Amino acid sequence: MARRELNTEYVRLVLEDGIVIAVYGNLEITLEIAKEIVRTRMSFTEGDRYPALADITQVASVSKEARVYFSRDAAVQGIAAGALLVNSAFSTFIGNFFLKVSFSNPFPTKLFHNKNSAKKWLQQFIEHKE
Repeated sequence: MARRELNTEYVRLVLEDGIVIAVYGNLEITLEIAKEIVRTRMSFTEGDRYPALADITQVASVSKEARVYFSRDAAVQGIAAGALLVNSAFSTFIGNFFLKVSFSNPFPTKLFHNKNSAKKWLQQFIEHKE
């Protein structure tokens, strides 16, 4: 499968082996940034549905408005399953928030401390070939 990559001010997106990997830097994610991240992902995936790995290990903060936005239908379109890569109490807190919200979303979500384990788990949710 082909590998594609896009680097933006807020996120680095990689499509690799049928999985979208989003790596976030040291960001304070506001509602406006959250909307831009979702627009970027939707454009990057060209409307196709993929399992997604979000590396949130470096995220500094996420506003309440951004957390609510990320949990809404428009923000989760095109995601077949979600793995959240965490490595600290703060990123685990953010990850657990999304796990609680994911019960209302139509896809499985799980926290991981190891990127390879996350990718292995996500492989079962790949729906199509690139």
